[in-house]
Amino acid sequence: MNKEHFLIELKLNLTDLPPEKVSAILAEYEEKFAAELTDGKSEEQIANELGHPKQLAAERLIQFGIKPKPKEASYSQGDWVELDSEPEVLNDEIEAQQSYSPFVQFIKAVFIIGFNLFFVLTPMIVLLFCLLGAWITGIAFSFAPIFGIFALLGTYSVATVFQTFMTILICGIGLVMLAVCYSFTRVLTKLFRRYLVWMRRAIVGGRLA
Repeated sequence: MNKEHFLIELKLNLTDLPPEKVSAILAEYEEKFAAELTDGKSEEQIANELGHPKQLAAERLIQFGIKPKPKEASYSQGDWVELDSEPEVLNDEIEAQQSYSPFVQFIKAVFIIGFNLFFVLTPMIVLLFCLLGAWITGIAFSFAPIFGIFALLGTYSVATVFQTFMTILICGIGLVMLAVCYSFTRVLTKLFRRYLVWMRRAIVGGRLA
């Protein structure tokens, strides 16, 4: 904490005192800083030796017969900014600048596209064709009883009854296949969307999580 921040926080914690007394106390600590600075001490060292401004303000309030009141988080009204937050902001800005560098984006895009072509695209195409085949098979099996009914209406025999029974069984298998394909398609669609989001963030920049 340097001199400026020390005096700002001291002033903010002395708001219960009249303005003239606040000015006198601030002038007193300014003189202490000036005297110590002439001895070669840094502002941070002087502030540490004087103590925390909040505690010093509380002691002054007690001297004037005023009970210190706890301040809310918004008591500074924008006048006080914690120094600890500055490095994080600076790091975020630097990270954003690096993430959005055109050269870095190009390298990332080339690497990700190459990776997709060799390790992702081929298995994905095979999986999609298998899924499409399962959908077509399930739909075809679901309409199998129609052929069995036509056969039964054309010629009534033990063979046609057995054929109708088998088409009903195949229809049940087809319905199960359609239910499995539907669930698998939903899961695959969600995974594909998340993978696209991951690729976009990897190329453009930002957190991947």
